[in-house]
Amino acid sequence: KTEGRYDVSWKILVPAGQTAYYNFQHNQVPGQQWAFDVFFKTDGTGSIDAEVDNAATFTYTQGTWVDVKHFINLRDTLAEFWVNGALIHSWPFDVQSGGDPGDNVLGAVDFYAGANSPDVDIYYVDDVMVEVYPETLYADDMESYTVGDYLAVENPEWWTTWSNLPGGYEDALITDEASQSPSQSFRVDEDGGATDLLWKLGDKTSGIYEVNWSMMV
Repeated sequence: KTEGRYDVSWKILVPAGQTAYYNFQHNQVPGQQWAFDVFFKTDGTGSIDAEVDNAATFTYTQGTWVDVKHFINLRDTLAEFWVNGALIHSWPFDVQSGGDPGDNVLGAVDFYAGANSPDVDIYYVDDVMVEVYPETLYADDMESYTVGDYLAVENPEWWTTWSNLPGGYEDALITDEASQSPSQSFRVDEDGGATDLLWKLGDKTSGIYEVNWSMMV
């Protein structure tokens, strides 16, 4: 993969007294570029080589299933490594595990036994999953509105106010006083009453979402 954002996850079980190892490759052809390496040791500790050797460490429980997740964001050249819901490390993805420049490509995962010698790699993998985020539900650079418009009045599908009174003092005005792209934004202030704008995200009950914006104070 050369574009997009992906969650690559699975559950791993390392029996007591054993070890485990896997790596991500920047190419589906084995051995071209190691993106990063993950090690599970016999003492319940682990480490990741990503951009530098031993970039971060973590703990896990031997003999139990452990959730590992790898968020690979090729759009922004970013990678994250998670263990049991905790972020362990994040780094730029266009490097190799030892720090050399690498391709911003999600190629393959190599599950390998033999990297922890003289300890013995024996481990189990289940619930393997790749999730992709191709869809943008909402994006707004505020340029389609007229300066002085109330946002919740102009776009009631996505915006309202705390008291559900679009057009009142809680609503946000579109302004050209400051902007990230190209010339307009909305303003939150206490001028004449505190802005209390509500962005309606739809009461989602499942899925994984990225919610972001540019902000200047």
